[in-house]
Amino acid sequence: MRLFVFAALTLLPTLAFAGGDHENHMQEVEEGDFRIDFSDQHCQEEFVMVKASIRNDGSDYLIVRKEEAVFEVADKKVQPYDGEKKKPRIIKLRSKKNHTYKVKADSGYHVDEFTLQLGGYYTAAAEGEPLEAPDFQLPASRNDFKAGPFSCKLTGLKQETKETAASFSCTYNGESVGFIDSALLGVRIEGGQEFANDDRKASKKLMEPGSKHSFKAVFHIEYKITDMQFATMNIVWRDTFSESKLEEVDMGEVDFELDEAKTAEKND
Repeated sequence: MRLFVFAALTLLPTLAFAGGDHENHMQEVEEGDFRIDFSDQHCQEEFVMVKASIRNDGSDYLIVRKEEAVFEVADKKVQPYDGEKKKPRIIKLRSKKNHTYKVKADSGYHVDEFTLQLGGYYTAAAEGEPLEAPDFQLPASRNDFKAGPFSCKLTGLKQETKETAASFSCTYNGESVGFIDSALLGVRIEGGQEFANDDRKASKKLMEPGSKHSFKAVFHIEYKITDMQFATMNIVWRDTFSESKLEEVDMGEVDFELDEAKTAEKND
């Protein structure tokens, strides 16, 4: 599905525009649950730029990799950052984020029209697919483990009679979206009983490719059940680690054309 939206474009001579509060007619692109509002679309000899406000009203995460967008300007196709991979923008459910599409050149971008191909839009399910992780023994027999594309290591351990607290740091090495929900983990003692994580800050964390997250596993077990200071226990991860694959969304392209009245106003 391709979307064609015609928007007003203000064209300004080199050095004619100053200040960041200029705003043009708002235009929108809608694809299902996603909406983009454009503003401040203009060009000079050395650049073309468009500001975008992206809103996600859907039930999935929206991931935007703006370096995958393509400008068609002056009979050329160019990408922001020359297509070099950058940190993606992740827009959570029922929220919005702003960013700017911009390409630069030495000259030749003072044009009457240009097109923006909205590549780089992906969705990821809010509920990821669970990843298996090996039980982690306490006292630790090793300090690291893997769960799919997650690489984790033990960064601290306190094992006492009244409380056991283990700290972990994990890196998400995947190409999609990862989740760590430390509220789901527990501990299994030698008798087979399992106990939940008592860390009050335990929560679900969304992770971008290459990002890190630290969390704790905290347990309180009555002494009459076991003395944790001397017990051998195993952290069971259950569905702590999960991942959602990216699904590309075709957002089409937007054509921007000269707005003569606005151009005259801004160059007066």
